[in-house]
Amino acid sequence: MKNFKTGLLVLAALAVFLCPSETFAQDDFASKYPHVTADLAEDDPLFIGLRHVLALPGVWGLGAYGSYNLPFNLHVSADAGYGWVISEHKEEHDKKFRGWIDIRAGYSVFNFTSRKTGKWVTSEHTVGNVKTTNFYRIKVPNHHKIIVEAGYSSVPTTIKLGQTESLYSAYNSFQAPVYSLGIKWSAYSKSSVKVRDSSSGEVNTGSTQRLFEFEAGIVIPSKDQIEAPASGWKTVAKSEVRGYYFVFRFPNKLNTIGTFDIGIRSLGYDDSAQFYLGNTFYL
Repeated sequence: MKNFKTGLLVLAALAVFLCPSETFAQDDFASKYPHVTADLAEDDPLFIGLRHVLALPGVWGLGAYGSYNLPFNLHVSADAGYGWVISEHKEEHDKKFRGWIDIRAGYSVFNFTSRKTGKWVTSEHTVGNVKTTNFYRIKVPNHHKIIVEAGYSSVPTTIKLGQTESLYSAYNSFQAPVYSLGIKWSAYSKSSVKVRDSSSGEVNTGSTQRLFEFEAGIVIPSKDQIEAPASGWKTVAKSEVRGYYFVFRFPNKLNTIGTFDIGIRSLGYDDSAQFYLGNTFYL
């Protein structure tokens, strides 16, 4: 648990990179956003993407992620995928590949909008080891939702498990199904933009798309124990201590291709926790 608490402190410190900026009244849109021709967030409330995940102990795989803002302040999200379980796989019964699923639904209790200043990249070129990025620094409307959510997830992991009638033990993979209850801070932007270069007079048009998310809460095992992977092996008991989860999804620029994901979560069984890294690439 010491390593788990240390991980929580590291993840909490990362939140300072994306704090809400100054709030505003949307009565003078043109003056506040001279480069934004339309705010598309309400008309296009869906974010979907492909995911790359590396979980320890757990799975290395690919999946898909979706986040959708429904009418009446409702919100749903889903994450599912499939990959190779990181383990020795000495036993014939041990599954080398497993899938995961994470479904959440919630209600937004607090909504507000802020101004977000960031890089809107128009082109990137690499010659040899030199990378050149052309960008404009502009302001866009950034929409925030504080959401109370509940969900269900089942993720693969591994544990060193013993046999019932001998001292032999080996790593076995299993699914860890849990319920969750927590909060989500979602900050997102979708805009059409137009920028006139002050030097050349050239007009650049395009769009922005960025999604930041922070999730935190408790996990509750959905089973009293995980059944033995094969005859003669021990079962896996649910955790006796309360479990938690913390998840961040960080974008970098205004028209980023996706996010950098990092998180830590209690698995709900054997007092174990899982740390994971990944990326979500917008579609």
